[in-house]
Amino acid sequence: MDILSTAAQENKKKIFREREPENETFCRPLLASALRQAHISAFVFYFAQDEKEEDRLCLYGDCPAGFASCSWKKFLTAFHPDDLPKQISLHDSLLNKEISEFKTEVRIDCGHGTKWYELSGHTEKTDEQGNPLIVTGCCKEIDERKKYEEELILAREKAEMADNMKSTYLANMSHEIRTPLNAIVGFSELLSFADDPEEKQSYIDIIKANNDQLLHLIGDILDLSKIEAGLLAVTYEQIELNELMDEIYQSIRLKIAPQLAFSLEKGLDTFPFVTDRSRLNQVITNLLNNAIKHTESGGISFGYRKQNDNLYFYVMDTGTGMPAEKLEKIFTRHVMLNQKKQGFGLGLAISKGIVEKFGGTISVTSEEGKGSTFSFLIPIHPVQA
Repeated sequence: MDILSTAAQENKKKIFREREPENETFCRPLLASALRQAHISAFVFYFAQDEKEEDRLCLYGDCPAGFASCSWKKFLTAFHPDDLPKQISLHDSLLNKEISEFKTEVRIDCGHGTKWYELSGHTEKTDEQGNPLIVTGCCKEIDERKKYEEELILAREKAEMADNMKSTYLANMSHEIRTPLNAIVGFSELLSFADDPEEKQSYIDIIKANNDQLLHLIGDILDLSKIEAGLLAVTYEQIELNELMDEIYQSIRLKIAPQLAFSLEKGLDTFPFVTDRSRLNQVITNLLNNAIKHTESGGISFGYRKQNDNLYFYVMDTGTGMPAEKLEKIFTRHVMLNQKKQGFGLGLAISKGIVEKFGGTISVTSEEGKGSTFSFLIPIHPVQA
């Protein structure tokens, strides 16, 4: 039961009626402010009633500059050219009574860059024949949502690509492992039937070569697995860098074809360096082996020099080179730009992982038909006293 008397209730109603205009005047700017904060525009669209008039649009709230109240033709100039045909078709469908409501996404130039908006509305008022007179609705900015959707699409594409690469990787590894295994098994069986010493020795040499190939492949697979799992360990020790470079030179020189020039540049007469000797050797050797596979004439050179607080290492060749569009993929696992060349496509991926473990960066410059230069930069650690 209302505790107010009848007279008090009537007086209360009178006060509210008197304040209604004031409340409406007070609330309109607040409503407009709320719409702006939410990046929403409410709109009223008026269809022209005769040929002398134009379709008009009134926007309230967060609307593009200069379009709060304008003709439909003027508003069309704000649409992205690719979205314009769709909006004209939507307008015609409303006018022809084919639809009475809609929801669409469109890019609009809002005065400080193009943004994505979601437009939704319905026919609010028609004439006696059902022709639309007024359409109302809202226009909501969805730029952040569209960017998020694009990121999700890109992430999905990357995931699908990674899955395909994984399948390809496993298939290739399976093939690479079976090849030396087949040779080992096959020639081991032949060895038991061979009587001639020279024949036996040739079989033994083949088996040994395939054993080495298989062990190298398995080692690369394990190293790459550790790198991708973040488990690769490096053990730092002080070495004489020039001694390591000389050892690498002598080892690689035996693999270089006689027609190729081969040189080593040592940036300093002597240089005590704190590093993981085995891993540094692995990186430089991988880069040199890669250069050997792709160089048939000219020469190969490698070396190092000091750059401020870093050491710059390089391997330069005059081989086949690579097109620019393929350079960004060269350090991806199991990428082999020339399938005719022997190898597993793991060396460069492993080298990148080791260099990054050292806290450095690796890069390549190349010109197709003229050769390539692989280089990496690693920080110099203080020499222990």
